[in-house]
Amino acid sequence: MFDKKISEVMTSPVSCLSPDATVRDAAQKMRELDIGTIVVCDSGNKPVGVITDRDITVRCTALGLDSATTRVSQCMSRDVCTVKTDSTTKEAEKIMEERQIRRVVAIDEQGKLCGIVALSDIVGVDRGMTGRIVEKVTQPASGYTS
Repeated sequence: MFDKKISEVMTSPVSCLSPDATVRDAAQKMRELDIGTIVVCDSGNKPVGVITDRDITVRCTALGLDSATTRVSQCMSRDVCTVKTDSTTKEAEKIMEERQIRRVVAIDEQGKLCGIVALSDIVGVDRGMTGRIVEKVTQPASGYTS
């Protein structure tokens, strides 16, 4: 079993936005950078949320909110899952499995944004864990119908 420090596998630098940015700003940044997740940080560069393309669709567009005036803070997920940069990939894997998420925000000792770790970053460390992680992270939500 391989295990690396988060600082060795995370994507950095990571794009972030202020909670006061508009949802349109977030969508435009996602389009420009070809990404689906943006970390939302306070003025001290500490994560306060995460906004995804799915958040924009479900929490803004589906409710008929105007993306030009709706703030990121109104649509973001506030429960930010973080891992310290000196933690191991095993620790990030555990968080992803428990929370059924595909990305974890990497922070330093002061809680400031340093990067983001995606499921693919961890799977790249040890191909043997691929099936186990994917199975646990991709459990269907209740109420899902095909």
